[in-house]
Amino acid sequence: NYWEPLHFMLYGTGMQTWEYAPQYALRTYAYLLPMAGVAKTFQFILDIFPSSLIHQLSTLLFVSTASATSATSAASSQN
Repeated sequence: NYWEPLHFMLYGTGMQTWEYAPQYALRTYAYLLPMAGVAKTFQFILDIFPSSLIHQLSTLLFVSTASATSATSAASSQN
């Protein structure tokens, strides 16, 4: 689950899951850093609430994943 650590990074409140805790460090923040940059940009441009921000990020991830899958599928069918 990436939403709690991302919320923790953006707002300084909320849960920091145990996987990200320094004593365990099972997950890295490397995936969350670009998402935090996108989230900050959305907040600055759109001036939206945190709950709307989650939906905007989910939509962005869906569209980018669908586009990449479609492009990969089209490229592999040409070969």
